[in-house]
This record gives sequence, C-alpha cells and structure tokens, in this order.
Amino acid sequence: MGFGKGPSAQSPTAWQRTKLAVAAGANLIGFSTGTTYDAGTIGKYVKDYVASLAASSGATLVNWIQAGTGAVSLPIQTTLRETVSVTQFGAVAGGGSGDAATNAAAFLAALATGHNVYVPEGTFYIDSTLSIGYGQKMYGAGQYKTNIKYTGAETAVYLGDSALTSLIYNCELHDLTVFCTSRSSAVHPRSGVAGPVAVELQNAVYFDVSNVSTFGSGNPNSGVGADQVLYGVGLYLHDNTIIGRINHVSCRLWKYGRFYACDAGNQSRWTAAIVDGGQGELANCMRGIVVGDPTVALYTGVGVTFRDLSIQGCYTTGINVNAGDGTVIENCYFEGNANYDIAVGTPSGAPSPIGVKILKNSMNSEDIGTTAYGTFPYIAKVYVDHGVFTTIRDNNMSISTAIPLISLAANADTSNISGNRLNSAAAVTGRILDNGTNTITADNYPEAPRCAVGFETRLLSAATGTVSYTGLGFKPTSIEFYCAVDTVNDKSVGGAALTGSGYLNRCITTDSSGAQVSSNNCIRIIRSSAGNEQKAVLHSFDADGFTLDWTLVGAPPGNTLVINYIARR
Repeated sequence: MGFGKGPSAQSPTAWQRTKLAVAAGANLIGFSTGTTYDAGTIGKYVKDYVASLAASSGATLVNWIQAGTGAVSLPIQTTLRETVSVTQFGAVAGGGSGDAATNAAAFLAALATGHNVYVPEGTFYIDSTLSIGYGQKMYGAGQYKTNIKYTGAETAVYLGDSALTSLIYNCELHDLTVFCTSRSSAVHPRSGVAGPVAVELQNAVYFDVSNVSTFGSGNPNSGVGADQVLYGVGLYLHDNTIIGRINHVSCRLWKYGRFYACDAGNQSRWTAAIVDGGQGELANCMRGIVVGDPTVALYTGVGVTFRDLSIQGCYTTGINVNAGDGTVIENCYFEGNANYDIAVGTPSGAPSPIGVKILKNSMNSEDIGTTAYGTFPYIAKVYVDHGVFTTIRDNNMSISTAIPLISLAANADTSNISGNRLNSAAAVTGRILDNGTNTITADNYPEAPRCAVGFETRLLSAATGTVSYTGLGFKPTSIEFYCAVDTVNDKSVGGAALTGSGYLNRCITTDSSGAQVSSNNCIRIIRSSAGNEQKAVLHSFDADGFTLDWTLVGAPPGNTLVINYIARR
C-alpha cells in the first residue's frame, strides 16, 4: 500500500480508503521491524520514524507542554538538558574504589557542560579533583544520602581558580558528604598540611557551601598505631575567598577541621567577610577551626563570623585565631576540647589579631587530660596571646577544676572582659588571669539563679533576737514570705524590699479567729489572742542571704512557724 499526497500509481482505491477509515482499519496494515518496506509505503515511513525516535536525537522529535496558562511547547530534549546528572555520563553508585577513575571522568564531563550538576543518592568513588566553575552548582540528594569518596591525596572538591587569574563568582556545593580515604602524609601543595583536603575554595566570591559533611580517614579512638593519625583539612578557604556563606557544614576527623588562610606565596590575598555557622559541627579534629596560618606574618583571615556552631572533642584547640582581624565567634557550643576552647594570637606575635569578638558562647569542656594524641592539660577556656582589642562578653564558662577560665597572657593588650558567667573551683579572683593592661568589669560573676526558693522554721516561743539566713548564692534585693503555724490556721503573707530610703516591710496576718491585720513587718503571727505574737522585720540583705530582726511579744504557745520564701537577685 502506498503512502503520499495526492493521486498516484500507489494511491489506495476508494474501496480501500473506505475500509481504512473505520475503527478497525488499523488492523488492515501490517508492520514489522524486521521487514524491508518499499519507499513511499506506510511501513517504510513508520519504520523510519520509530528508528528516529530510538536514536540519541529522538527527544528532539517529541514536544511537551507544561500545565498552566502561558506554557509553551518545547522539545523534550531541551527540557531534559536543563538538568545534568553524573549518571548521564556513566557514573555508577554502589561500587568500590575500582570505579574511581570511571566515575571521576563522568563527574568531570558533567561539570564541563557548565550546567548545574546533580549527584543522585548513593556512594561514588572518585580519584581526581572535581572543579566547580563560575556560577555553577554541584548538589546531591542530601547529607549522608549522596556520598563522594575521594581516594586521592590532594583536593576532592574544588571551587575557584587555581591559576589566580580571575575571581570565580557564585559557585555552590550542597546536600552531600565528602569522604577522603587517603592516609598519605604528603603535604598538600596549597594548605601546607599533611593529607588531603575535602572541600577547597580559592578566589571564590559570593560562594555558598550548605548542608555538606566532610570526613577524614583517621580514627583517633581506634588505638591502632597509624590509624590514630589525623590528616588533612575538611574545609580550606584561601586567596581572595571572600563574601560567602557556609551553612550547616560538619567536619570530622581532620587535622584541621576548617582552615581560613592564604598561600605562603600569596600573602596579600585574604580570606574575608564570610559567615560560617547555622548549626554546623566540628568534632574529633586535632584543631576544630584555624583562622590564619601562624607561619605567615600577615593578616590572612579578616572579618570571618562563626555563629551557631558545635565544637566538640578537638584534641588541642576548639578555635585557633592566629591571624584574623575582626573575627567574631558568637553563640557557639564548646565541649570536650583539650588545651583551649578558643585561643587568640600566637606566642611569636606575628601577627597580632585585632578586634576579635567572643560573644554569648557556652563553654563546658572539662580537663580531659590524656587523649589519643598524648596529654593536653586544659589551660583555659579562652586564652589571648598578642591579641589586641579583644572583646570577651556574655559567655557562659564552667569547669569543675581550679583552672582559670580566661587567661590574658603578657602580650594581650586592651581587652574588654564583661558580663561573663564564670564557674570553676578556683577562687573568684582566680577565674580571670590578667596582665594589667586590660579592662575587666565587675559584672563577671559565677553563674547564679535570678531567684532562690527556700524555707526555715522558728518556734513561736523563741526569744527576741537577730538571725541570719544564708545559702542563696547571691545578694537579694527583695524577698517574699509565706508563713503558717503547723497545727492551726494562723498565717502571714508579706515581704521586704530595698528602697532608696532603706528597707520597706509589709505583711497581712490572719489570726486564729479569721481576722486580717496589716502591719509594717515582713512576718507577723498573732497566736491565740492579741498580745501573743512572733514578728520580724528585715535587718539586711547580705552577700549570700538575708538577716531578720525577730521580736517576741507576750507568751504565744510553742508551736512551730514554717517560713517559706522567694528571694530575688
């Protein structure tokens, strides 16, 4: 049967056209992919069209349209190419290190398209550095769902320009985990730290690294020789890496969890104006965060903010600010770190960080003593050496031993220490060690509650006298009393407060008859009949409690008066 337009020698007859026009007409046309059809026949046309659809360009032949007003028809191929996945280039999840070369080639080919690249759920081994370019994003199915295992000894994921010829804007890494499996002790060519780097940013501007976890290869708690060694850096930022965001990023089992620095050969290039936080975590690293390279005499990390981080179990220091003017450490949680939670400056003084702010942090590390790396006795929560204009304010610091909580070494200059809650076994005056060049305000105090609740007892027949009550932990400014006699209905509700003219006392008393009497006492019990009383006025508010002046009137019976109180700071 022919196929074409207009009458021809191959055109069907009128009778044939009538038969084809009915619902069952399609049954009159046979087709087989294994049959050769003459040119111009329906069979030839259908076979060629099916072959075109099956070809790699077949998606260009089929259009689709999105639901909704204003949607336009597009070839399916155009839509599919808007998203690039590494599996489209041959990457395979779930294999082992034998797939590393093939997967790396697939990742690099996907990134070379310049599009955003998706890495689906699964574990992908790679052996080469993955470079994310200008305006590009690589993203996974979620932290711990998408896992990249790098077997090489340099950098797993790189964002920026290693040639340092241009700034790379708007590069992003999201929603995945990077493992570095190498235990090579080779020094990284840029970080200067022995071991690989999980994520490296260089000359990156307006970058975003979010919902990413990194793991090193060491295991300090394994107790097995070389396995205990910590290698490399989880997140390394350097050389004009500025104005970016790090959010919900965790680094575990690294020599340096995060390192903000510059290359030794590019000391004029800074790492600056970065917000790092959002419930990220540094755990079981030699040092949690290092700002500035102590071997480079330049201000290499400027204006970096660390906020809402958890820094735990680091073996020498939680955060080391070697060189970082304007570094802000705020609302972070420290626990289980050795030596220091935060150390500012270096003994050499090259350089001296200026204007570091340590604000509203919770520091609960105990002296963990011996670690997998040896003995690192706890020295202080915050240690400042060669830091200038350091502000330490509104932090909560506690430790059960008698070490100082804040130590300002000989070269710490013009620090301001205020509003911190300092708790340790050391005497109050020993909780801050000062070299005499810093401002330490009077409001650094041990943590104490804003109020205290307690009770006392007194016999109604007790003699007149002055009695002190202690154990509040602070000097109150007001107190309320709720008093009753043990076996009867006599009651007293009152209180005392400090005013500009002295102490104000006032109470209301209910006697055994039910009558209520007000008076200028803070406690007054009228027992049996008028003229038989036990009453008190406030004598003083004391450093650790209060003192009452009691007066016995007449001869009340020997019942016990129960005195409940609420004292307020």
